[in-house]
Amino acid sequence: MHATLMKRLAFAVGCSFCACGNGASGVPGSQDAAPSPDASKDAGAPPFDAGDGATSGGSQLLDGLDPASAKYKAIGRFHGSLTCTAVFVQTSPNPAAPAYALTSGHCPAILGANDVTLDAEAGSDFRVVFNYFANTEQARVQVPVARIEHATMKGHDIAVLKLARTVGELGTLGIAPLEIAASSPSAGTPLDVVGAPLDTSQADDFLRRERCMGRTSSVNLVEFHWHFFDAQANDCIDIRSGSSGSPVFVHAGTRIHALMNTTARGSDGTTDCYANRPCELTATGYTVRPDASYATPVAGLGGCFDARGLFDRRRAQCPLDDGRQLQVEGGPLGANQPYVMDNGVRRRLRWDRALHHAEFTHYRYKTGPAHATNCRDLAGYGAPTALTATSVIRDEVPEAEGFYYLCLLGGRSPTPDSTWQNPRFVRIEQVQIDTTPPQRLPGTLVHDFGAEGLRVELIFYPPELSQYRYKVGPSASTDCAQPDGYDDYLRIAIPILREDLPAKLCIVGQDEAGNAAPPFARTFE
Repeated sequence: MHATLMKRLAFAVGCSFCACGNGASGVPGSQDAAPSPDASKDAGAPPFDAGDGATSGGSQLLDGLDPASAKYKAIGRFHGSLTCTAVFVQTSPNPAAPAYALTSGHCPAILGANDVTLDAEAGSDFRVVFNYFANTEQARVQVPVARIEHATMKGHDIAVLKLARTVGELGTLGIAPLEIAASSPSAGTPLDVVGAPLDTSQADDFLRRERCMGRTSSVNLVEFHWHFFDAQANDCIDIRSGSSGSPVFVHAGTRIHALMNTTARGSDGTTDCYANRPCELTATGYTVRPDASYATPVAGLGGCFDARGLFDRRRAQCPLDDGRQLQVEGGPLGANQPYVMDNGVRRRLRWDRALHHAEFTHYRYKTGPAHATNCRDLAGYGAPTALTATSVIRDEVPEAEGFYYLCLLGGRSPTPDSTWQNPRFVRIEQVQIDTTPPQRLPGTLVHDFGAEGLRVELIFYPPELSQYRYKVGPSASTDCAQPDGYDDYLRIAIPILREDLPAKLCIVGQDEAGNAAPPFARTFE
């Protein structure tokens, strides 16, 4: 599975990672812009949720004209790098304070496992559309995003957006903020999730509510090269593209406890812990719950705003990552085999992580299996090492299949003190040891050009089938088990001339760790 970071991120966006969409379904109308001509009309709005309080078995479209829905006007469609849901949150009673919204960290931009974006410019077209009900077309409120105050997928998938409106200005438009909860609900609590998932039907592509149940109080997840702490599992079944950032409430409540982040529902089951198939870390390893969805906790984020209603991540009460961490050269390690060739010599895979930092002078680290290594716990860390003494960690990675963590903390003194990075915001480098060959058969797409012959495309299924080797020869004499004659498939359709038929196409698929599947043969008459 040796893919570059850009290839990995492109795949993640292409498969609408973490229940976000990479496109919008019609630009809705607002107070600031003319309504979209393809937006749903009030008279043609579909049936609405009866609101009887029962678990629905799926989301129900909300009626924006029902007084009971008024509290949800603060939840809207976020248009950014991805299409998600965002919620306007209560930060201060001061009407002159800037308005802020929360959404998932990957919605402004897909980020690396340790990236922390602080006080960044927003895209010129980034916006949130509030009052986003199917039957409130003329009353929707479109608000530009002024700044990305904070965004990360490091441990928690969260973004804080500063909007180009004040609290008072939104209030005059009928949009009242929702309060951030001070604590997380216990396991087994009935929940309401309200969001704007993308839908194939324009009539249904608006705010919806699902009533579901919380599961375990919190779990740690591995998904792709990301790690998520304290995720709240639930049994919500209607988490789709656009659902990321949807606020989670205790049933019938108005305080936001979490934001929907990702789901294992709908995953094909071929590759655990990859994008769209998150794994829960357990006492003995990991497990996939194919019927589970997950939310990022936001309890306590109210402490990130001062008395004037201004965002300040430096406040002691603010639980957000301050961005201070060691820098590591190179992209994510991803999936690997336990042995590599180094100048013709076979050796064990090593971490080989080169560290640097403009201010930190020392670092500490520990390694271990992801399921058994609590990087936020100082127990097990080695003694501080000066970056000037050695800045490269060359420890060998274990041979056994699984996920492994390298936990890194930095500081400005030879003895850990207040200048050191808070272990809550530890940097984690992750690697997967994978020795299992691909189980999936290659996919082929055949184009028949008549007298000229055939052209065969090979279909990729990352990470299980991320690269191919192939050869073509006479069907009677070509032995796919013989390694001679194979070429790399460069994503150019393979020509088979009509005069060369019958022919045999031999295909060897490899996963991202470089494990090869047994040869697959297809004969063309």
